[in-house]
Amino acid sequence: KLASKEPLTNGKGADERGIPLKSDYPDMPIPMLYGAFTSVFTAISVAIAVAVFKFGAKDKYDAKIALLKEYDLGWVYLGFFIVKLGMFFINVNLGMARKASKVNVPDQQVYKVYTPNGAPELGYVLMESEGVLGRFNRAQRAYMNFLEQAPVFVAYFL
Repeated sequence: KLASKEPLTNGKGADERGIPLKSDYPDMPIPMLYGAFTSVFTAISVAIAVAVFKFGAKDKYDAKIALLKEYDLGWVYLGFFIVKLGMFFINVNLGMARKASKVNVPDQQVYKVYTPNGAPELGYVLMESEGVLGRFNRAQRAYMNFLEQAPVFVAYFL
């Protein structure tokens, strides 16, 4: 027997096509959730930056800031901020779509199985989330998240 007619529910329950009955997102508006996370992480980052500036080699930091001013490079930092803001809104849009569709992490897409006209529709194809295959899928997605975010992180770090 190659396949079961029962959807993989991971103990959460699913509809007849295999989509979970409930989203993993909490019952709060996604913009508030993402805004709270972004605010907390931004506050922590700014606090660390201020501490490094205050207790570090302040003269060296002042010289680097003067260099940025001399070459009029403030627009580069404004550009980074605008990219970060764009990423925030894209992630909010994704989070709202993910919550509404109940397509939970690590699933990145939902595939429809082709059925000829008149044939009953089959379930959707989602990523395995249990066992060694589920662990592989999560590890692969984590690696791809790293690759997607690494260039922006390096740019912010510089």
